[in-house]
Amino acid sequence: MTEAKALASFFKRNQYLITMQAKDVTTEESLLLPPAGGNCMNWIIGHIVVHRDIALRSLGETPVLDERETEIYKRESEPLTNPEQALPLATLVERLESSYQRLLTALEQRTPEALAHQPDPTDKRTVGERLRMLQWHETYHAGQLELLRHMAGKHEKLI
Repeated sequence: MTEAKALASFFKRNQYLITMQAKDVTTEESLLLPPAGGNCMNWIIGHIVVHRDIALRSLGETPVLDERETEIYKRESEPLTNPEQALPLATLVERLESSYQRLLTALEQRTPEALAHQPDPTDKRTVGERLRMLQWHETYHAGQLELLRHMAGKHEKLI
């Protein structure tokens, strides 16, 4: 299996997991914060989309979030509790799907040589290595969503 196909497979698995965890959760429920600290489901899904945008840019593609939206969900942004500041959860799930489709298309078009390219001399990682790191980061956050789904009162097993 080529690196591009492996990456596409990993992103496909995460897409399914994240979508299932967000199923039937309202925007209000997605803003519930864990009692011991951490981020809400809405922020985590938005944060995943921010990092998918980084992956898209690494592949020379256009991101799905604008600058204002990115500010809400970037690392070390303020905890998200206000529904007026958050994107609706359904919008985030749509952006997640759009980013996934763009990633699949971009990965299908990349050669092994393109993924082995090191575009930034200050960053020793190749495009492929950077994408693997971003995919791992996404998987880490995807794992948090099941607990947040339970906090929202959604206890049925979906996966």
